[in-house]
Amino acid sequence: FTIMELRPDASITAIKKRYYELAKRLHPDAPGGDLERFRELSKAYEFLSNPIKRDTFTKTGL
Repeated sequence: FTIMELRPDASITAIKKRYYELAKRLHPDAPGGDLERFRELSKAYEFLSNPIKRDTFTKTGL
């Protein structure tokens, strides 16, 4: 949630919207893009957009 600057109770719609906003800014082909942060963002989105993984994380912190 920190990487995407979201609250833990963010909806899947909010997660998706925030991912696209940040991806446009961080993409390596964009002016000022950052490959490493883009990779972190992509991993965070993959994790948070999966309801099972997200639920496990919010309940256990793992």
